[in-house]
Amino acid sequence: MNHIELKTARQLLCLSVQDAAEHIGGVKQRSWEYWEQGKKPVPDDVAERINHLLNRRHDILATVQQKMLRDDADLKGVAVVYYTTPEDCESVLDWRFSQSLAQTLAHDYGAKLVLFDSKKYIAWLLENGMQDTSEKRSEWAAWSASNDK
Repeated sequence: MNHIELKTARQLLCLSVQDAAEHIGGVKQRSWEYWEQGKKPVPDDVAERINHLLNRRHDILATVQQKMLRDDADLKGVAVVYYTTPEDCESVLDWRFSQSLAQTLAHDYGAKLVLFDSKKYIAWLLENGMQDTSEKRSEWAAWSASNDK
């Protein structure tokens, strides 16, 4: 991976230089900046981690595209959870990854973004006797979008 690919990948994944340095490279921000500027080569382990995230993102979007083609549909009626802060995600990296996917699904496929509201979500879970999972968050987004009219 060269420095241009690294920078482009970081931006696509909605990562700041500081977040990428800390959560992917395990280095200080300055080191990451040197990699992106081409002053130092991108370490293989960093390239591997970035490529893993890009492949995961690609696989998810490919699955969405296949479903759309199979069902001859679009995502205009689909609601996607959008987290504004990392507190409701497993990690900062998970949060940024989620933002990247949500933005692509909204912009490129017409999905509706639903801001995650932990208080409303927990109340919905309790009301329906459910436990928190990523699938339940998606269900909540769909329910929230349909009840927000």
